[in-house]
Amino acid sequence: GTGDAGKDFGKLTGGKSGPAPEGSNYPEGTQVGDNGIALRPGTDKAGPRIDIPASGDKPHETLHYPKPPPPPDEFDK
Repeated sequence: GTGDAGKDFGKLTGGKSGPAPEGSNYPEGTQVGDNGIALRPGTDKAGPRIDIPASGDKPHETLHYPKPPPPPDEFDK
């Protein structure tokens, strides 16, 4: 991976994705690829995650990304 969840998700889905279906169990802001791969957004406790469903002999996999750093404090300028 590139270390960038958005770039990795785009590569894994071939750029074909959209919002998670309404009524799904995914958190708000989740994007789901046409191939079933999902990008769950980061929270205040964890970074974004990419869920790759099981396929053939390959088990389900989740890629975890670091939580982005907080924005600079206005007083630090």
